Amino acid sequence: MDQCQPQVETSEQNFNGPSGGTLPRPGDPLPAADEEASAGRWDRKHFINIRLSIPLIFMRVYVTFVAGKERRCKARRRDERQKHPLGTLGNTFIFSTTSALISLACLAVIIVATVLVIRQLFNFEITLR
Repeated sequence: MDQCQPQVETSEQNFNGPSGGTLPRPGDPLPAADEEASAGRWDRKHFINIRLSIPLIFMRVYVTFVAGKERRCKARRRDERQKHPLGTLGNTFIFSTTSALISLACLAVIIVATVLVIRQLFNFEITLR
């Protein structure tokens, strides 16, 4: 299960497309649908598959969150970990911002719950003017 086929790159194989790693030549037939699906593309069904395109003022940003059963072998996972490290400036910023927002939301819920419990225990009204 955890065995990978070694990927040998030639000068023509600089494209990981459905044609097996070679660039299509003019006049070549289009690949079959089953060939495209088995080419390691993201077309398979995943347990979680969230894809968003967010329009900002000067550009569009896409966000993809895909999760499912791990089907890659150890060698491929190790190779991708080296190509795409987790500890980048952008990842750190997004993780920090998301953590701060979640923490603030939890703190707000705790404050509201505490105020409601105190109000119920001491049986008084809180009015804002």
